[in-house]
Amino acid sequence: MTFFYLGIFAASLLLSFVLTKYTRDISMVRGWVAAPALDRHLHSQALPRLGGVAIFLAFLFTTGMALLVGWRYPGLGFGFSAKTLLTILVPAFLIFIL
Repeated sequence: MTFFYLGIFAASLLLSFVLTKYTRDISMVRGWVAAPALDRHLHSQALPRLGGVAIFLAFLFTTGMALLVGWRYPGLGFGFSAKTLLTILVPAFLIFIL
């Protein structure tokens, strides 16, 4: 069971790296960046600020895939609880929205 959870973590990590690159490229092309407007800003180039979107989407996707595997193969004993999943997803969604 530990390998399953480590696999979920590794998949989420890899997917977040890939999605962050694409999110960065899209935000640079569309101009969704934070330009260094004040003297106190340490960066000299515009920085994209949408990396959290990619990380949250990777988290949702891998959690959803793990949930589907748990439902599809109940004999494997991964046993996701809906209450536990909601305990994690609702605060994560609220933090993402903020």
